[in-house]
Amino acid sequence: MATVRMPGRTAIGMPGREPNDANDQPRLVTDLLRADSHPDAAGETIELRTTHASWVFLSRWDVLKVKRPVDLGFLDYRTLEARRQACEDEVRLNERLAPGVYLGVEPIRRDETGHHVGGRGTLVDWAVHMRRLPDQASAQALLAAGHLGAARLEAVARKVARFLLEAPRTPRYGDLALLRELGARRVLVRNASLYVSELLKGIVDADV
Repeated sequence: MATVRMPGRTAIGMPGREPNDANDQPRLVTDLLRADSHPDAAGETIELRTTHASWVFLSRWDVLKVKRPVDLGFLDYRTLEARRQACEDEVRLNERLAPGVYLGVEPIRRDETGHHVGGRGTLVDWAVHMRRLPDQASAQALLAAGHLGAARLEAVARKVARFLLEAPRTPRYGDLALLRELGARRVLVRNASLYVSELLKGIVDADV
């Protein structure tokens, strides 16, 4: 299984660091790597996976995703309110295509023992709560095993296309004339370019 490491770099609102170096993690991350920081993970090993925008904590049955306080151009998570809104939007939007996977938004609190999920203490952040899916069912694993062929990809594409065609339009942005006026294509291309740029900067090595 490939291990992707993000390089140390400076993003707005976050000092340059190697996110997978446990000795240089923000206190929130090191605290949430403790099993006793999670309500239903006693005695378990908590695994951390880092993306360009989130810290993802995996226990045996659950996943908690905390937004990193970064500004990457196409997203800005520097404030607590922005991260709360992003978590709520992620659950609201994604549960439509993944029912039963997105379980809600959990508060991250801090007291004299450190950071923990729920309970008492000062509210310091928010996390998306998901049901953990088997690693062997991921696209990466299926592709490596030769089980992600053209027919399967076409079925996914058709489902997404049908979903988008049937989705209600947002009145403010659903009018094609207005989208042209706003230069939506330029905005989408810019955001996609920034996103791909962050991904490419993040892949620095792979241990097989």
